Amino acid sequence: MAKELEIEQKLTQLNCAIRSLSVISRTGRTKLTDSLTHKTLPEAEANRLLAVLAEMEELVRVSPIPVDWSRPEEVRTILDRRRDAIRILQNEGLEEVTQWS
Repeated sequence: MAKELEIEQKLTQLNCAIRSLSVISRTGRTKLTDSLTHKTLPEAEANRLLAVLAEMEELVRVSPIPVDWSRPEEVRTILDRRRDAIRILQNEGLEEVTQWS
């Protein structure tokens, strides 16, 4: 399956708009939309976006309240803080910390 299609499917499953993903992932909206439409997303960028979408799926899984994708700046802040916390824990020797539980 093309990675662009996989990204689109994950957005649909999450009920998240492309514009919200562009803010959360710090990717230009026009660039992202054009790349998904024309199936021209570079491999590295597609992998990065799929990793962000995996984090978003994990957030939905563990969140005690529904995630509001229409507030992408707040979601991005939550994900940034999670990455920072993981980095700190890994530096402390807890290398297996990669997801919320």
